[in-house]
Amino acid sequence: AATVERLRGEAVEGRQQAAQAEETSREALRRAEAAEVEKQRAVSELEQQCQRLQATIQDQVSVSQASNRDLSSLRTAAANAERSETSSQELVGRLTAEGS
Repeated sequence: AATVERLRGEAVEGRQQAAQAEETSREALRRAEAAEVEKQRAVSELEQQCQRLQATIQDQVSVSQASNRDLSSLRTAAANAERSETSSQELVGRLTAEGS
């Protein structure tokens, strides 16, 4: 009878340990699932930040290209003005020489 009682006690203790292990396992699974959700949220946030950075970079590239075009136009206008000034001076010189 003592052996039966001892075995029953061990069985009860074994079931309690199994139940505790199962609860520990469930809690670990809940934590893992929560970590996965958090990881997905972080990945999504990083993807959104990357998209915003790409848009910002593209905007800056567009502004830079427009500035370069403006600068090129200004250089062309300055060169044309310089040529016009030179032509005007040459014309004034010729007219002055002819008038003398």
